[in-house]
Formats: sequence, C-alpha cells, structure tokens
Amino acid sequence: MKILILGGAGFGGSGLVRRLVNKSHQITVLDVIAPRHAELIRSLYENESIQYNWKSTLDLLPADIEGFDIIYDFAAQADVPLGFSSPLHTANNNILSVYRIMECLRHSHPTKFIYMGSGTTFGPNQELPINETAPQYASNPYSASKHCAEIVTFSYHRAYGIPVTVLRNGIVYGEQMRKEIVVARFIINALLNRTLIVEGGIQTRDMNYVSNTLDALELLLEVDEELINGEVFHCATGVETSIEKLAQIILELTESSSEIQYNPYRYGEENVRQCLDYSKANRMLGYTPKIFLEEGLRRTIKWFESEIHRFGLMTTS
Repeated sequence: MKILILGGAGFGGSGLVRRLVNKSHQITVLDVIAPRHAELIRSLYENESIQYNWKSTLDLLPADIEGFDIIYDFAAQADVPLGFSSPLHTANNNILSVYRIMECLRHSHPTKFIYMGSGTTFGPNQELPINETAPQYASNPYSASKHCAEIVTFSYHRAYGIPVTVLRNGIVYGEQMRKEIVVARFIINALLNRTLIVEGGIQTRDMNYVSNTLDALELLLEVDEELINGEVFHCATGVETSIEKLAQIILELTESSSEIQYNPYRYGEENVRQCLDYSKANRMLGYTPKIFLEEGLRRTIKWFESEIHRFGLMTTS
C-alpha cells in the first residue's frame, strides 16, 4: 500500500516507518525536521527506502496527500510544558494544521486517516478505567489543543464522509523517545546520579511501551476500514502508575543514588488519574499490550545507557 506518515521523523512516527518499510509498503514521510537532521529515519531516506517531504502540515496542498491509501497523523507540538509557554504555537500546530489536513482530504479519498490522539484530554476526577466515551475536560493548553483536533477531524468525517479513526495513548515511552518526556528525564538523571524532580507525585498515568502502540497502529492498518471508520480506540496497558512511583521504580532499576525532590503540581495536574480502558481495541482490533512497565523501563534504560556511553553526559532538569 501507499502510506503517508505525517510527522514521521519523530519518536512514534519513525517507529512506525521502520516497521512498515520492512513489509514492502511504499512509505512517504512529511515532517518539518530537515532531512539531514531526521536522524531516526535518515538511513532510510538516504538509501531511498522511503520518500521524504520536508514540509509543515500547515502548508499542505491537496497534491501532497493525493494517491495514498492510508494516512497516519503524528504531526503535532507534542510537549505539555511547551503548551504553557507557547500556547499559540501549540494551537497552530495542533489545531490549525488539522483544519489544513482536513481541507486537503476533501479533495483526496484515502481508505483510512488515523489521527494520534491523547489521553491527557480527560483531565481530573475521572472514573477509572476511562473508556472512549468518558467526558473530556482538558486541563492545560496542550490537552485542549488535542481535544480540539479530535473535534475537527470528526466534524469533517460527519460533514464530508472523510474516513477518520482516532487512537488515544497515555504516556508512550521507549528507545528513541524525546528527552523532554518525564520518563526520559527521570532515567537520565538517575543514570547520572542527579536529583529527580517530581512535580506533585500522586497524579497517575497509563504508561505504555512504544512497541505496544506500534502493534495497535499496525492492527489499524490491517483491519477492514468499515470497522474502524468514525471510531476512537484506547491504546494502553490498563494500569495506572503515579509519577512518584515511576521515579522510585527507575531509581531501583538503575541502582541510582539520586534523591527525589518534590515540587508543586503543574497547573491542571492535581487530582488527575489515568487508567485507560483498552477493551474496545481488544475486541475490535485484537490489541493486547505485551510489554508492561518494568520490562519496558529496563529496555529503555539500557538504550539510554548506550546513548550516554556514546555521547557523554547529558543534561536535563
């Protein structure tokens, strides 16, 4: 199949690219990362295993997405903290760009458009586990942008019949992950015996190892389009872990001498508990998580150890 992966040079998108290119699909990546800096897929681009379009989704033209069977959308400003300091940048990248994609899709007719949603849109005081129909109360600018993007995709689905499927995650972690994510920050500081900064601590997340998410994305590729058109699925482990507990597990696995410093909650984080119900994805897609937290963290820690060995000390906060 001809597959377009928007944001395919990032953490999740590049993982999907590497999987699908080995299955003889024709893969095109569109990303704002300059080709020579797209390190996670650079070898595939240089060996002409994939095509690379250096472009923002805000500048998409219908011709850019014409002729593709499947389109995955990973393109986003993906960091919650940046949503606080740059809310307009976040809105442009996470809402206006989705409007642009949808407008282009009015002139193109892929079999599937799969949007990467976020479990952060549910906010505090939810009954657990959280299913796909639970009320969404975005509690920060980033979460609001992801919620709005979902609304946009489904409005175009209803108005114009554009095939839309949303896959929501909790925190996705693993090898090649961005170093701004809390899991990465804790691991790096633990390996360097530096203080781990826990903001709040009692808030929880459903933390999913990246290969589980890639499994779900492949299942969406394979399943009949009529089954998933207009649907939302949760890709998760069904287990909640507090940020404080995450820090403690990482300290144990790394045998670190680091201490934990507790800071106040970030805005909107207090009373947030997250445990996503993935029974719908299990029933309709056959999704089941295979790697759970401690094993996933062991694999991720091993990768960060090799990165520190290769590149020397990293700094993080």
